Amino acid sequence: MHFRAAPRLRRTRKPIYDDPHPPPRTTHPSPPEPKTPPTDDSISPPSEPEVPRGPTPTDRLTVQIRHARLALYNHALTAEKSLNQFMKSAFALERDFTQTVASLAPPETSNENVVPGVIYILVATLAGSIVTRSRGIVLRTTVPIAFGTTAAYAALPVTMGNVESLYRRYESRYPEVQRMHRRMNEQASYVFETGKAHSAMTISRGEEFLGEARRKMEEWVRQGK
Repeated sequence: MHFRAAPRLRRTRKPIYDDPHPPPRTTHPSPPEPKTPPTDDSISPPSEPEVPRGPTPTDRLTVQIRHARLALYNHALTAEKSLNQFMKSAFALERDFTQTVASLAPPETSNENVVPGVIYILVATLAGSIVTRSRGIVLRTTVPIAFGTTAAYAALPVTMGNVESLYRRYESRYPEVQRMHRRMNEQASYVFETGKAHSAMTISRGEEFLGEARRKMEEWVRQGK
């Protein structure tokens, strides 16, 4: 029986130095991937240009409502300001009137009673109207006023002084009225002085006439004896 020796494996030694020119490697190209047809989802529609959009009817209605509210608010604010100004003026006028009437009253230390004095003034004015009831329109107008004014200064001197000072204060605010009052005073003074001179002349003539009549009467009496 014969045994065959196993063949020896031939060992290949790896070279110490790498081969500068290694043999080219043969590569097998990979098969191309199959192309899949594009689907409808992957295809995007072409973008359309944006068209500028105008205001809608709702937007226009909103603008009109805002304008109407602003106009209504402005009118209401103007009316409120006018009402406040009117009320302020009315209150100021009332306060001025109250203070004016209170300033005309005589002080308590003057012992001047207003009610009887007013009655005296009315009686004097009525008396002047009765005296001149058959005279001309000028006398029927001026004489009662003169009688009432004289009675007022006699019965209520302090009150009439307050009235005069108030009139002068108001008169100073209006120069035209002040000038007219001054002219009226000058004319009244002129008429008064002229009447006074005529009255004095009339009285002197009357005295002369009475003296002459007296002398003639005395002479006539003396001759009669």
